[in-house]
Amino acid sequence: MGDTKGPPVSLWTGPEEAGPLRRPKDSRNNTQDPGLEQKLSDKLNNSLTFTEDILSTSTLSVDAKEWFPPSHKAANDSSQLPSSSLQGRLLKIKTLKDNNPTADDQVSFNNENYIVEICNDDLQSLHEIIFRITQDPGEYDSALDVVQKVVEPYLEDVEFLGKLANLIVEQALLIPSFSYSAARLCLFMEEQSGLFKPGLVLLCQKKIDQLPYDQGLTLFLAELYAQQYAEEMYGTLLLKCLKNLVKVENCIQESGDFPNNLKVACQVLKLTGSLLDAHYTKDVDYIFDQLELSKNHLSDSLKSLVQCVVNLRSTNWGKTNANHIENNKITSQLGKDVNYQYNTEGVFYGPDGIELTLEERKWLDDMTDFCSDGSDTDLDLNPEMDEEMQIAYKQFLRQKNSS
Repeated sequence: MGDTKGPPVSLWTGPEEAGPLRRPKDSRNNTQDPGLEQKLSDKLNNSLTFTEDILSTSTLSVDAKEWFPPSHKAANDSSQLPSSSLQGRLLKIKTLKDNNPTADDQVSFNNENYIVEICNDDLQSLHEIIFRITQDPGEYDSALDVVQKVVEPYLEDVEFLGKLANLIVEQALLIPSFSYSAARLCLFMEEQSGLFKPGLVLLCQKKIDQLPYDQGLTLFLAELYAQQYAEEMYGTLLLKCLKNLVKVENCIQESGDFPNNLKVACQVLKLTGSLLDAHYTKDVDYIFDQLELSKNHLSDSLKSLVQCVVNLRSTNWGKTNANHIENNKITSQLGKDVNYQYNTEGVFYGPDGIELTLEERKWLDDMTDFCSDGSDTDLDLNPEMDEEMQIAYKQFLRQKNSS
């Protein structure tokens, strides 16, 4: 069978001769709808009439201020400036005056409201800083710069300083572990403004009247007293709290949380007992009398805790140990004996730390003289050593003594 090649097959299967192409529609030469131009003209006239009606009845004005949704915040809006910046506050007030120039009274009223709002924002910022220090006390030093910038415009504002003091005290009462940082923050504020301390003292007095047995308040006052170098005002308040906590009547009547109150009192005495005893000896005596009276009503663990504090005071609050005090008592008693002769040659101790007796010292002196003499007449030589070994050993001892 032979291969036959036919003509190539085309992919286009349409008719061999196509008709002419259709001309595009032209609105300028449209014979299909002769009334189209009239329809368009009527529609345009109706639209212009509707626009004129809106312009004549609308209350909108081209001079109206721009409107933004409440969620919109412009990049150059003065409200975005940090509230802790003094320049930011001044710019806010200036912007408020520019936007309300119609009536002086209205401007003054708005300014006062705005200033109150700014103060609240700054107090909120300080509250956040206090919370951050509570969570991480290591942030205290780095947060001081921010605190200083925030409080700078309010150093003469008694009301603002009082609110700040209340923030600090409330946090210390809520979280007792914050007491140390709270006292440091109060000391910092007292250095910044002399008006802070009177408000803080009045606030603490009020809290003592309201919460006479509050443990957190006692710990806070103890930290204040310790860090303020025995400030008299804080010392008086602290003693008042301590006397409330150790009242033996509360122990006998089993009223309140006396065991925990006693633990806090002992903790505070360990911290501030030395300072209190130096300035308020009679008050400290009263507190320890109450502790002694309450021993019969305490558990063994609390008795041990109270006894530790009593022993601490007996050793001058840890400044001297008990053995030293006992030795001082013995020395004072011997000093009263006219027949007692003081040892002026010094005191010698053995390897075990015990003082050497007179016989032991004499024996050591004799041995020292013997070794330094270099004589070998009394040497106890090993009988197993031959003559040559004995001579060498004696020569070794002589060389050793001479060196």
